[in-house]
Amino acid sequence: MSDIDLSVEAARPTMPLSKPGKLIEKKSTDEDANTTAQTYQDYQTKEAKIGNEDVTMLDCTNVMPTKNIEKSPKRLIQNQGKKRKEKTSIKGQNFKKTKLGVKNDADCNAVTLSIPTATNILYPDGVVKLTWVNGYTKTDDHITLEEIVQKDSLKGAVISAMLFDFTWLSAQFNHGQHPVVVICPAICKSSALTFVKTIAGFGSNVSKRVRGKLMTASRVVSPRGACMHSKLQLLFHSEHLRVVISTANMRLHDWGETGSTENIVFIQDFPLTTEQKSNELPIFAQDLQRFCTFQNVPKDVVNKLVSYNYSKAKVGLVFSIAGEHAGNTMDMDNEVMKSSGYPMLARVVRQLGLRTDTVEIEYTTSSIGVLYETFIVRLYNAACGEAPTGRSINVDVANWSQVCQRFQVYYPPQSTVDKTRGASSNVRKLRIIPDLKKIRKIPFDMIRYCLSKREGCRMHNKIMKVIPRQSGLAPWHYIGSANLSQAAWGRLQTDPTGRQHNLILENWEMGVVIPGDAIKVPDPVKKPGIAYAVQSP
Repeated sequence: MSDIDLSVEAARPTMPLSKPGKLIEKKSTDEDANTTAQTYQDYQTKEAKIGNEDVTMLDCTNVMPTKNIEKSPKRLIQNQGKKRKEKTSIKGQNFKKTKLGVKNDADCNAVTLSIPTATNILYPDGVVKLTWVNGYTKTDDHITLEEIVQKDSLKGAVISAMLFDFTWLSAQFNHGQHPVVVICPAICKSSALTFVKTIAGFGSNVSKRVRGKLMTASRVVSPRGACMHSKLQLLFHSEHLRVVISTANMRLHDWGETGSTENIVFIQDFPLTTEQKSNELPIFAQDLQRFCTFQNVPKDVVNKLVSYNYSKAKVGLVFSIAGEHAGNTMDMDNEVMKSSGYPMLARVVRQLGLRTDTVEIEYTTSSIGVLYETFIVRLYNAACGEAPTGRSINVDVANWSQVCQRFQVYYPPQSTVDKTRGASSNVRKLRIIPDLKKIRKIPFDMIRYCLSKREGCRMHNKIMKVIPRQSGLAPWHYIGSANLSQAAWGRLQTDPTGRQHNLILENWEMGVVIPGDAIKVPDPVKKPGIAYAVQSP
């Protein structure tokens, strides 16, 4: 019985397989990528056809499928060669209680497998934490990437960022045990393919059959658009899906390893369910599916999102899809205009019941674009829950002075960056773009010095804290990848006729709006900060 090939490697649940031979959604012109893709295809073509046996097990060995129970041990031994040439089909969501046994065999006892318990679901209600930083005291508010990934129970992963250190990142995953989808800028494709190959087990003692299977389910995706800046992780475990939205790139210093930089991260675990249909998904899950679809995440992964229970999602996703989104003057509140950028922020604010007339905003950012008055006013209105307006620019600017008093931007000047740990190797100078001087009101009185509560730590956080001025309403937060720029939140462009409005977004971004009473959000910034207008940077 011990010779039958139903090992953990053969029976490990994975995400559904995609079409063989494809690694990326579009054919790459990169010579290295094509060469690597052909190598993977060679492995895939050597695989035998997938069998039809359903094995409902997680980590059991030497157990036969139920359909062979009536066969005698002698017949089973005769079929060993045939079994070795077949692959076992695993349905990742089929965790029904099943009894697997063998008749007339003293060497193998019956095994009973139950529905997985929720022991590994650590964050069913969601949590926001700061990244751990080496050299500082670690508290319950801090977390490492290793603690987030939980690689020993991981069954599949989707990871995305703008910048990667693939050598360091490969140590965060077990090799030869699960597929991985990497969403990255086109410039990273070649390195990402090598990383995916490493995670699949190439260069280790993992069998060719397992490597080929993992490579079939893995992908490297580069979405269209000027800047792939979103930072989303989908971590598939046996019992749940972990959704991670952070401000951190996939590099060791972004996750505190070098003791220089801190970020912030939202985490929530969603358990498996068999009672949910695709047309019954809550808005959170619908938006997650839509974003992944636009980013060309493999269809089988997108479809797998239906298999989880999102009833405890009390937050709203806000993202930016790079490109041009069309609207019109008569219907600025249409679905297209609400699907991305700051119009989507306004929509989510209304959906979560956070709409109010007046707010105060504290925006912590690690980069600043051109702070045109119209952009600041429209972002402010979106935080109040107002739908995009097709009115002229002059009307929006009319209340600029009031908005300027209620909108504070926390951004580190050069002098602050120079004093942080590791400044010599990772210093980015503060640049106030010359176009600001052409604006009627230079917004230096809005910008505050940004200092971390962890003395000497450089912040890469993007946090918008919105404080309603109406009594009885708790502050809410946006955290995510979007810096304070039109490239991230969107720029409204009107055609010469005045009838057509286009929302133009240059970046891919992903963030989450957290109502005040839903989840505790740590504030890493020393407040109040000194205004740039008071002390020149």
